[in-house]
Amino acid sequence: MKFGFHVTGVVKEVVYTIIVLPVYLFIGISGSYVVFLLPQLDLPGSNIHLNDDQKSWIASSIQLLSYFGCLFSGTIQDLFGRKVYFFLVFIPQIISWIVVALATNYDTMLWGMVIQGISLGMSFTASTYLSEIALTAHRGAILGSLPITYNLGAMVCNSLMYYVSWNIAAWIFAITSAMSMFLLLFIPESPIWLYNKGKKERAIRTLCSLRVSDIHKVQGEIDDMQKSIDGKPKLTLTRVLIEILKSWKPLLIVVVLQSLMQNTGYTILFSYTILVFERLQLPSLEGGKFAIVFALSGVIGSICTPFLMYKLTRKTQLILSSLVMAICIIAVVVYEEIFLHASNKPFPYVVPAALYVFSFACNAGAMPIAYTIGAEIFPGEVRGTINGIFGVIWHINWTLIVKFYPMVVNIFGIKIILWACAVFCLTIILFGIWFLPETKGKTLNQVQEQYFKSKKKTNPDNVDSGHSLRRDVNL
Repeated sequence: MKFGFHVTGVVKEVVYTIIVLPVYLFIGISGSYVVFLLPQLDLPGSNIHLNDDQKSWIASSIQLLSYFGCLFSGTIQDLFGRKVYFFLVFIPQIISWIVVALATNYDTMLWGMVIQGISLGMSFTASTYLSEIALTAHRGAILGSLPITYNLGAMVCNSLMYYVSWNIAAWIFAITSAMSMFLLLFIPESPIWLYNKGKKERAIRTLCSLRVSDIHKVQGEIDDMQKSIDGKPKLTLTRVLIEILKSWKPLLIVVVLQSLMQNTGYTILFSYTILVFERLQLPSLEGGKFAIVFALSGVIGSICTPFLMYKLTRKTQLILSSLVMAICIIAVVVYEEIFLHASNKPFPYVVPAALYVFSFACNAGAMPIAYTIGAEIFPGEVRGTINGIFGVIWHINWTLIVKFYPMVVNIFGIKIILWACAVFCLTIILFGIWFLPETKGKTLNQVQEQYFKSKKKTNPDNVDSGHSLRRDVNL
């Protein structure tokens, strides 16, 4: 009987995670849509023709309002709950896909992509919810599932647009977005958010339902939620600002890590897959097929992520991933150095194979850790808001890289860019050794105590009231 309850609780975690994952599916779809969009617009029969400057704006435009989406979503999560936030995520997504599908000129296309950025930014903080509903032993695996969906979205988008036009694909994405929004209505509210808001009885009921267990078997989680709010005053705007300022150290760690990761070359390859491949002048493989296999490599790497996060420490996973990435980029650079001017380059599959392994390694370690570590180390009361701030910085970096890559590569050439990417990969290894906090096997409250050992004192009255509440809840 006990085993049955355990399996049922795990199944609930998995089901709610699967319902949330389409939020990340469309991050991958949105980010990779331009990979085939730009080449399709260059075709002779296209009714929209773009110059190089317009192409760079289309490629980077999805990030323009993503900053607003990040801050908006974080604030919504902390003030009104994770469930309200999920309902709002897909509204700008649906609108944007419809606008893009109906576009007949550059301006309309640009506006459609800009609107989509709101949803892209809002999606960034979805990991907050998953970190809060997962058991400590399962949290790494659940957060590790996010890059699987992200890369699956990229692969689905690339594969679909290899066969259909950009406007038909946009209609398909609009319909599937609406279906995903409907399913999100069935997830429960986060027990941790409910508890922090003083809705303790409802939080305990939700937690027991999620774990498919009685109140005694979730007592440890209840005590952990109580401990996280002991001695803390009511959350006001002033206190929100204070908590954000107090969180400077975990925020700085996460921001530096994501900045390093985005400059490893993955951002460029993700947004300009076909164009980078053409720049490397490898005629043995079609650019469109290279883009599909590159995305597939990311999916395979992402599939390994939950297992690796369950088995390895975060430090080990990040270091191994970054080391493989560095070796792959260096292999590509060395190949280009040796055969740069060769009219018929030998061993043409060396470069695509190295880039496939690079995509695999990045999505098996560096990407998921950089993307989700904030959901573990940010303080619970303002986790959504700080995750939103982190998202703003993430999207600013992405925008700058995507916007200026065409100009920089024309000035310095692809070799210099690849050497710089290799340096960033090696820098991540040093960062992982010296600065990355270890979160594996720790509750969210234990993780936060690394930074907020406060000086916070346990309030006996609060603890006692927590136990009294558990006695009074009628389950």
